[in-house]
Amino acid sequence: GVSPQSDMFSVGCLMFAVAFGRDPFQADTPQETTQKILACKPQFPQGKAHLAHAVVAACRNCMQKDPARRPTVTGMLLKGMFAGACVL
Repeated sequence: GVSPQSDMFSVGCLMFAVAFGRDPFQADTPQETTQKILACKPQFPQGKAHLAHAVVAACRNCMQKDPARRPTVTGMLLKGMFAGACVL
């Protein structure tokens, strides 16, 4: 369902797409995408050394399979999880 935790999952997917230029759960159909979201972890491309570690960490934290383990927006801001995550 829709919740603050699902919003954080979406934030992680958006950050992943912006940082890596592709969807974190690439598939041919919406049904396959849903299956990948439920069953697979996103594969982070190698060779992206120019990306700050904070980007990968923020994506991973937001895309935790267990919604209770995902950060809140307030938590991310207070912990500075977005600090250094800008890619220019």
